[in-house]
Amino acid sequence: MSTRRLQMLRDRMTGLIAAWLPEATVCRSHPGAVDAAVAAALIGAEPAGTEALVTVIVTGLGPGRMMDDGRHLHAAALAAWIATRHDDAGDRDRAALDLVEAVASRLPLAAPLAHPAGAAEDDEPAPGAPHDVTAGLYTPPAADPAICLWRIDWLQEVVLGEAPAELIYPLPTEILAGFAPRIGPDHVADYVLVNGLDDPDAGGGQP
Repeated sequence: MSTRRLQMLRDRMTGLIAAWLPEATVCRSHPGAVDAAVAAALIGAEPAGTEALVTVIVTGLGPGRMMDDGRHLHAAALAAWIATRHDDAGDRDRAALDLVEAVASRLPLAAPLAHPAGAAEDDEPAPGAPHDVTAGLYTPPAADPAICLWRIDWLQEVVLGEAPAELIYPLPTEILAGFAPRIGPDHVADYVLVNGLDDPDAGGGQP
């Protein structure tokens, strides 16, 4: 997919939810590499009519190769945007990885993940393993400092029903997914519900 088309996709996502998510700020304890305003704009961009705690977007899609059943296999770069509530900081790395594993388990051909703390510095990361999950942590304004916003990036192969041509826009909906991860009832309060919008001009929802 061309850089121009990818930027169009990002712009469209940003326009859908930028009006109703509070502006995020970088967590001082866990500085992130991604612009916080972009994080604030993108989280919540699920397909219309869905509700989710996690948003997954494809940030890069390689050329596809046809499988025996006619579908196409692509190498893809993905990003998961996750809103959580951490009254107690706890083990942030473990919490983030648990959520990423839940994300990956719902996508086709997900590569195995590895906890960053479990590998030696000179070890190669497992395929698909997130790199330094704390680097993707953001927090919303001081109005609710317990809420944290995560972005975790990884690589994996995804299957699409058909190969998107260079000029197809928007991309097929298979590469944009929003859903709730597997969480126990005792931990529901630890996660911030993110609501998708059916009509971007109909006003804002609330995270």
